[in-house]
Amino acid sequence: MKPFTYVVVDLFSAPQRYVIPIYQRRYVWSRDKQWAPLWDDIRARAERVHVQERGIQPHFLGAVVVARRETFGHQVTAYDVIDGQQRLTTFQLFLAAFRDALGGRYPMLEQELTRLLTNDGLKASEEERFKVWPTRFDQDTYTQAVEACDPEAARTTVEQARQSLTHVPNLLAAYSYFHDELREWLGTDADLAPRADALLMALRKYLQVVRIDLEEEDDPQVIFETLNARGEPLQPADLVRNHIFNDAARSGEDVESLFRTSWAPFDADGSFWRKQASRGRVTRDQLTWFLTAFLTVQHGRDVTDHNIFDEFKRWWRTRTGTVAEALNVLTTYAGAYHDLMHAPVTSRLGAFRRRLEAMDLNTLTPLLLWLQTRGTLGEQELHAVIGDLESFTVRRFILGLGSKNYNLFFLQVLQALMTGAPVHETVRAMLLRGSGESVRWPGDDEVYAELVTAPTYRRLRPGGVRMLLEALEEALTTTKQEQVIFTEPATVEHVLPQRWRKHWPAPADQPGVADASAWRDQRLQNLGNLTLIRGTLNSSVSNKPYDLKRPALAEQSTLRLNTVFQTQLTWDEAVIEARAQDLATRLLKVWPVPVQVDAPQAGPAIPVSGGSFDALFADLLTRPPHRSTVKETATGVALTIDTWWSAYKFLVTGQDTPDGERARVEFREEFPESDERKLKAEQVMLEVGGAVQLQFNEFPVTLTPSSVTIEVAGDATPAQVRRVLERLMGLAFRARASRAGSTGQYPDLDAAATAAWPLLPAAYYVHGTDQQKGRLYRRIPNVRWPAPVHYELGWAAKTRQVQIQLDVELDAAEPARAHLLKAWPDIIKVTRRRFPDLPMDGKDGLTGKTFNLKLTCPEGEEPAVTAARLAELIALTETLVSDALHAVKGSVNEAAPTTGEALEPAAS
Repeated sequence: MKPFTYVVVDLFSAPQRYVIPIYQRRYVWSRDKQWAPLWDDIRARAERVHVQERGIQPHFLGAVVVARRETFGHQVTAYDVIDGQQRLTTFQLFLAAFRDALGGRYPMLEQELTRLLTNDGLKASEEERFKVWPTRFDQDTYTQAVEACDPEAARTTVEQARQSLTHVPNLLAAYSYFHDELREWLGTDADLAPRADALLMALRKYLQVVRIDLEEEDDPQVIFETLNARGEPLQPADLVRNHIFNDAARSGEDVESLFRTSWAPFDADGSFWRKQASRGRVTRDQLTWFLTAFLTVQHGRDVTDHNIFDEFKRWWRTRTGTVAEALNVLTTYAGAYHDLMHAPVTSRLGAFRRRLEAMDLNTLTPLLLWLQTRGTLGEQELHAVIGDLESFTVRRFILGLGSKNYNLFFLQVLQALMTGAPVHETVRAMLLRGSGESVRWPGDDEVYAELVTAPTYRRLRPGGVRMLLEALEEALTTTKQEQVIFTEPATVEHVLPQRWRKHWPAPADQPGVADASAWRDQRLQNLGNLTLIRGTLNSSVSNKPYDLKRPALAEQSTLRLNTVFQTQLTWDEAVIEARAQDLATRLLKVWPVPVQVDAPQAGPAIPVSGGSFDALFADLLTRPPHRSTVKETATGVALTIDTWWSAYKFLVTGQDTPDGERARVEFREEFPESDERKLKAEQVMLEVGGAVQLQFNEFPVTLTPSSVTIEVAGDATPAQVRRVLERLMGLAFRARASRAGSTGQYPDLDAAATAAWPLLPAAYYVHGTDQQKGRLYRRIPNVRWPAPVHYELGWAAKTRQVQIQLDVELDAAEPARAHLLKAWPDIIKVTRRRFPDLPMDGKDGLTGKTFNLKLTCPEGEEPAVTAARLAELIALTETLVSDALHAVKGSVNEAAPTTGEALEPAAS
C-alpha cells in the first residue's frame, strides 16, 4: 500500500476517474450524521481564511482506498474505489453545489469547479467525463446533480419524495443541502467573490484527505473489511455482496452480468428484500433475515444477524464450483424464502406461515427453507410434515410451554434430515421423542383441559385467539359453503362483554364461589365466549344485552363460526362452558398428535420420583458411562474418570425439595488447599460453571469455587438424567483438555485443532495429551461414545497436508463393530456427497480391528476452513454413528437418544 496526502482539490485536478464497483452499496450518507459535520469542518477553515487568520492548521477529512484499473487506448486513467466511496461522492456533490450556488456571478470560478467535476479531452466513452462514477443505482441522480443542475427542481423532487413517504434520492438531497447552505454563506453579490475565494483556498490548502493506493500484492477485500466501520456502518448484506463480487473479479468471471442477473434484485429500491421486518424485539431488512436462515441451513448450526458475515465467509471458502454456481445456490434459497413469505393464505404453506407469525415464531424458517428446496419431496409429504410441525407448535403455544429452545431443537431436526434420513418419518419421530417441558408434544387431555377451563383471551392475547378461531372457521366450512379467506385479520369479540355490568344481569350464585362477579370475569375470557367478526360491529350493540346483540351477530356475519347465534337464544356461563368443550374437541382434530407408538422407543420411562431413585442409581451402576468408575454412596452414586485424579468426582443424588423430589447432578473437586493442583482445579470449575449456565439455562444451577450442581425435575426418567450427566461430563472433559502445550512440530495441525475448539458440539473436545506429546494426530472424542470411536485431525508428513478422520478401533468381538460396519456405506455416501472435491479414503474394515474415513485437505489450507470441514463432518455423520452404537444392547446411550431429548436444551 502507498499512502499519499492530498487536499480535496488535488484529488480531482488530474484527468482521472474514481469508479465505484457495481456491487458496492449505493449512496447512504445523511444530513445529521455526515453532511452537516462535513460542512461545519469546511466552513470553519473557510471563515478563518476569509478573515486572514494566521497559523491555520490543516484539517483531516478521512481516507479513501483505491486500486489502479488497467486502461487502454483513449481510456481515462481510472481507479476502483475499495473504501471511501461515500466520501468521494460527497466531495463531488459539494463541489457541484458550490458551482451552482455562485449562480453565474463568478464565471471563472464556476469554470474551475466544473474542471474538478468532469474530464476534458479524449475519452473512450461518454461516462468517462465524470471524475467519480457511482453504482448503476445512483448514476441517473448523480448525473443530474453534477451536470448543470436546477437547484429548485432538485429541492422540489426531494421534498415531494419526503412528503409522499417514497424513496428520497439521497444524492439530490445532499446536493440541495449543500447548495442551500452555501448560498446563504456566500451572501450578497458584494461579499460573494472574497468568500468564494476563501472557500476555494480552504479546499486547496487546509482540508486534507489520505489516498491509499493498493499494489498488486494487496488484497482489496481484506482491506475493505478492515475499514468498513468508517463512515456509515455497513450492513451484513453489504459485506456479503462485496465479498462475492471481489472474488468474482479476482477469478475473472463477468462481474457485471453476475450482479445484474443474481444480485441486483436484492438492492432494488422498494423491493421485498429491503423492507424492514421485526422478529421479537429485533428489526432487520428481509435480506438480513434470509441470510441468517440460509447460512443456518448451509452450516447446520445456528447463525444470528451478528455473525452473518463471518459465517458467510466460512461457507464461501468451503463451497465448490464457480462464483456463478454459488450464487445460483444462494438465489435458489432466496426464491424459496420469497415464496414462503408470500405464500397465499389459501395454501398449506401460507396458512402455516400465518400461524407462526401469530405465535411470533421464526425459528422454523431454516427448516422450512430446507424442506422447500428438496426437489425429491412431494407435495403430499411436505404437507404432512407441515401438519406435524404445526400441531407441535400450536399445542405447545396453547399450553404456554414456551419456545426458548426451539432454535436448537429444530436445528437438530434439520441436522438429522441433512444426513439423508426419510423426511416425514424423521421429523415425526423427533417431535414425538421429546418428553420434557422444553420440547414435548402435548397430548389431547391437557390441551382440552386448558381450552375448556383457562382464560384463553388473557393467556393467548388477541392474535393467538384469532389464530385458533380462524382455524375453527376453516374446519367448520364444508364443500357446501363458500370458503371464507382471511386476507385481513378479523376482530375477536367477547359475546358476554367484558363491560357487562351495565346491560347484563348479574350472574347466579355458584356453589363454592364467594364472588360470582369475579368468577364471571374469569369465565368470559374463555374460548367458549369468543368469536370472530369481520368489519365493525356497532359499538352501541357490542355491550348490550344478548337479546339485542344476538341478531346482529347472526345477521351480519357470514362466518360458520357464528351460525350458533341463529339458534342459541340465551348466553351464560353454562353455555360458554358447553361451547368451549365443543370448540376444544374440534381443535384437537385440527391439530392432531400421532399415537406415541409410532415414535422410536428410547427405553422404558421409569420415573425417578415417587420416593425412590433406585431405578436411576441401578441404571448408572449397571451401565456406567465410558471412561468412568461408579460407586454407590449413602445418597446416590459417585463417578470418577479413569484417567483423572480421583479428587475430581461426579455425584448423582436424590433430594427432597419444597417443589418435590429432584435429582442432583454435580461435578466437584476435592483437592486439599495445600495441593498445588488446587488452583488449576478451581480454574476448571470456573470454566465448567460458565458453560453449564449457558447449556443448562432452564435448570436451577448452583456454582461454588469447587463445585457445579444441576437440579433435575423429579419426573425425569433415568435416560434423561443420564443425558444431563453425560453432557456435564462433556463440558468437564473440554475444560480439562489442554488447548495449549503444543510442541510446535506440526503448526498447521496445531492451528486447525485450535480453530476447531469453538466449532465443536458440547460433547466433543480436543484430546490434550495428543497435543502435549506432539503426535501426528489430534483425537476429537465424543464423551458419550466408547473411546475407540472418535474423530481425528491428522498430519500427512510426506505431503504436509492436514487430514480429517472418523476412526473406529474396535476388536472384532465388540458388538458395536458389526453395527458400525453396517452403517459404514451410508456414512461414506453422505460424506462423499458433501465433500466431492476432497480426496477420500474409506477403509471397509473387513480385516483388522481399525477402519476409518479419511479426508485430505488441500496443502496450505486456512486452519479455519479445515476446522469448519471437521464440524461439518461431525454434523453429517454423528447421528449415523450414534444410532449404530445405540443398537448394541447395553451400550452407553441405549435409553438416551442423541437428538430431540426433551429435558434440556440441545447442544449447539
